[in-house]
Amino acid sequence: MYDSPFHKIKKREQEDYEKIQISIDRESICMGDDIQSHKEAFVVKRDESIISLFKCVIESNYLPIVSNSIWILYSGQNEMAGWCPEKNQFLFRTVQAENSGDWSGADKNIFFRKFTYLERAKYLFEIYKGQKRWMWHDGCIDEYQFYGIDETTEKKWHENSEF
Repeated sequence: MYDSPFHKIKKREQEDYEKIQISIDRESICMGDDIQSHKEAFVVKRDESIISLFKCVIESNYLPIVSNSIWILYSGQNEMAGWCPEKNQFLFRTVQAENSGDWSGADKNIFFRKFTYLERAKYLFEIYKGQKRWMWHDGCIDEYQFYGIDETTEKKWHENSEF
């Protein structure tokens, strides 16, 4: 079958429409890492899932591997997923991060922030005022438990908190 030049142009336009440019950036991990910008552009399919994008970023070695740390992916102000490099394990806060892939209305600015396990656990503990039932309700109890924080540490956090 012969493809006319018009048909080839239409096909290329359709392929271009199915792709979208995402801006990504990440937190610096040390002073030497601050020398240059980490902003990059990724072209992904319009229906690409957040996790699929996360995996592409990981495979490109964009995120440095730092022991006892986790990278959190933010879409705008929303936490979408986390990745533990040492265990190559994803932690999901929402089912949307794992399954959805419609970028048409989503924030196309992705930011990766690094936390140590302890920093991240304390951050979650403080946001939820130590209430694990609220963590469970919001879908982050599995992530919190992943960090293995003992009761003694939780008691110290509770004593030093303002809630």
